[in-house]
Amino acid sequence: MQWPVERYHLLIVDRQIPDMSGVEIAQQIKNSCPSHMPILLITSCFNDDGIRACLGAEADDYMIKPIRVSELIGRVQALLRHTLAQKNTHANNDIGEMFDYPRAMNFVK
Repeated sequence: MQWPVERYHLLIVDRQIPDMSGVEIAQQIKNSCPSHMPILLITSCFNDDGIRACLGAEADDYMIKPIRVSELIGRVQALLRHTLAQKNTHANNDIGEMFDYPRAMNFVK
């Protein structure tokens, strides 16, 4: 499957979704895409096996449900800052262009 990752700055995917697991999606994207797009996996598993599955899928980070909005925003901002630094831009760049906080809040209400 071709993933249109060049259109996105970050992928947030649930580990357990119909048809294909979030772990499989993360692995396919990491194996098939030349550019680095950070992946945040969401899981309800809080045991060591669930955490290892997320990180073993080459996810850049994971969160355990229930999700706290403030933590989600902090992790997204950290992943975007890290991605900017990897792309040889200044790590201090304002990520405001990449992360529209008011718009993001509309999705979590």
